[in-house]
Amino acid sequence: LDGCKELTNEFLGSIYDQITASEIVHQVTKHDEGNMYHDAIKEGWMKKKAAGAAAIAWRKRYFILTLNPPQLYYFEDDKSNDPKGFIPLDRVNVAKSSRHKKGLELLPAEGELVKSAKYSRSGEVVPGEHKVVELKAQSEEDMWEWYAAISKCIG
Repeated sequence: LDGCKELTNEFLGSIYDQITASEIVHQVTKHDEGNMYHDAIKEGWMKKKAAGAAAIAWRKRYFILTLNPPQLYYFEDDKSNDPKGFIPLDRVNVAKSSRHKKGLELLPAEGELVKSAKYSRSGEVVPGEHKVVELKAQSEEDMWEWYAAISKCIG
């Protein structure tokens, strides 16, 4: 260091100021190795019926289905890295909706309720329980792909 001379506080302070003024950014995406979604078995757009809402309260969400753990994550859009919520698929059955041509229903196994969690605006986890979770795929073909993928997860 400069011929073994002592570095002044002024010099060290200027280096510190330069470092702190230069933002270091590492953008993590949902498909990065080690991320819980990087080995998703299916992902894409579906509509999710808001819990306890009228038939018109369908919200378009981007979904990612993971096998390990078996969970269905949903996002505001396909660019978001943080999910709005998720549905653990243990103790859940999947069925074709009898009311909607492109619809799926996640139903509780063993007479329980379907568990879920969503994140509040402050980032807190808000647990939920549902008699049924209703989803609509973009097409009937897409619905059958989601059906097969979810069935694989719940074994």
